[in-house]
Amino acid sequence: AGAWRVISLFSESSFVRISAALVYALWPALQLAQQQARIPAVIAQVALPWLVFCVARAAGIGRTNFSTQTWSWVAIAGLLMFIGGASSPILGVFMLVVLAVVAVVRIRRIGFLVWIPAPLAAVFGPTFLFHLTHQRLLAPLAQPGLAIDSQPAGFWQLLLGGPTFGFELPLIGQFSGWAIVPVILIGLL
Repeated sequence: AGAWRVISLFSESSFVRISAALVYALWPALQLAQQQARIPAVIAQVALPWLVFCVARAAGIGRTNFSTQTWSWVAIAGLLMFIGGASSPILGVFMLVVLAVVAVVRIRRIGFLVWIPAPLAAVFGPTFLFHLTHQRLLAPLAQPGLAIDSQPAGFWQLLLGGPTFGFELPLIGQFSGWAIVPVILIGLL
């Protein structure tokens, strides 16, 4: 739904919006994170398109100008940036860089955009300063959760359900992922 909303800012075509949303929903990295039960990674990937949508609305990017609710979009984007940064600190750094680029491109909206990283800075600022004073510069970028040993899976294995999920067939591999084919066809129709 988030990817669909982001694409709706730039395209009126239903086919383009639905195709982009399906591509994002079936993205192999998201599927693998779901299969391995890496909850922080799933949360970060689900929050990311909504963050892009809210930042675009706050910055006035897209087909229509949404200036009447700018502070609402700034607040929602700030909370989503906090969620994304808490779930994946490396993604949080990337989001800050992208936000800086958007602020430079939309310089007239910088007064709004500067407030978006405030919740992230308020919560993780003291932790970052603690690690900075103890000379552990990379510690704030550590991914939350338990370390999970993941084995690389081929693209077709990811599309068909993963390396350890379902029935193994000689030529096809995992059979369980074929249940998604009718869903894709119905979505395309």
